[in-house]
Amino acid sequence: MEEDLIDCECHGKSIPAIVCGHLVNNSGQPVGFIENSDVPEDLQAWCNACESLFNIEQELTEKFRVFNNMSVVCSKCYQEIKVRHSTAI
Repeated sequence: MEEDLIDCECHGKSIPAIVCGHLVNNSGQPVGFIENSDVPEDLQAWCNACESLFNIEQELTEKFRVFNNMSVVCSKCYQEIKVRHSTAI
């Protein structure tokens, strides 16, 4: 539905996605890209540092939320971020 879309400056109207601020604000070396949902329509991801802190905290604590600095992006930006920050293991 139209109300479920966001209006991206680069890509126009698209499905929203959630990523950590580190993925959005880092244009240097890849920081990792860890998807947090098995549902294809539920686009959520964070970086390796967020994954490490989440594993320590074991839940979405206030400390984690502040560190994560969640950002909403469009699904097309999400795919671009995924390509830019995915790292081979």
